[in-house]
Amino acid sequence: MIAAMARRLCFILHAWFAACGLASGSFECPCINNSSEGFAQLREKLPEFNVSNDYGLDGCKAYDVGHRNLGCARNALSFCSKSWCYVDVKLCRQNDEKCKDEGDKPGSRASPHCRSRPHVRSNPLSDVTGTEVFYSYETCGNINSYSDDDLFKVHAGNVVAGAVLAWPPWVVHEQGIDEKQSEFRGPEYNFFQHVLNLFDPDISLNVTLSGYTNQSVAITNDTSGGYSACVYDVAVGNYDVCIADLWITPERRLLTTFLPPLREDTFYLVVKRKPSQVHFWTRFHSPFKPFSFGAWASAIRACIEL
Repeated sequence: MIAAMARRLCFILHAWFAACGLASGSFECPCINNSSEGFAQLREKLPEFNVSNDYGLDGCKAYDVGHRNLGCARNALSFCSKSWCYVDVKLCRQNDEKCKDEGDKPGSRASPHCRSRPHVRSNPLSDVTGTEVFYSYETCGNINSYSDDDLFKVHAGNVVAGAVLAWPPWVVHEQGIDEKQSEFRGPEYNFFQHVLNLFDPDISLNVTLSGYTNQSVAITNDTSGGYSACVYDVAVGNYDVCIADLWITPERRLLTTFLPPLREDTFYLVVKRKPSQVHFWTRFHSPFKPFSFGAWASAIRACIEL
């Protein structure tokens, strides 16, 4: 009874902290709050753009739902129902120097200075407030379909957070006593590791055994064993790369970019044919099948008249 209550309490606390974390954005790129620089100026200027003064300022929310001025009267556009927020750019920007001062490498999860989440500058608001204003969908666990800006960064010398889904013989997981002693191998995993070794300075690969987050499974309604969720995790910045033997489907191509396929699966459509008996009438009738009885009668009549 006590053990059951403890587990239930642990679950409730975990769910509460998870909800709080999602509401305020990722710790690597948190949503703006009243203690953030430029918050007051932003709150004052927002009504000039025909939005409320808490638009984007109250944590992760779907601020554009039903918003006529943004084309979301019927929420037909893909971004209308997605949660996002303006972010505290001073905390959101990756600071390689501070990361290294703390003894870590850029890309690791040990410090918020080592990683970030994709965030896009709002040019109109930055101009009128005189401060740098950025927003992010990814910090709230969503993909930015509002802006088509492509954000790239160089990973040489950094830490790459990777999710791996084992599928023998292409990706094999050798279970160890604990996570540190667990290893991956296989043709596809070895190929990716070889590619990382070509970078100078070297890239450190930090592998997560789970392969995907539960949040991405829920968002994508993944029934593929975690493959779609793993791709979604890369799209929103939970991981930098998903190493798996997966199919590159049109839906997954819309989420992120892929390396050229290393191999292809070939599928054949097999249809059962109903057997038929061959007898004299079937053989006699076969030569006349190309035309109907009326067509043959017309052809014979034309020959006679000639």
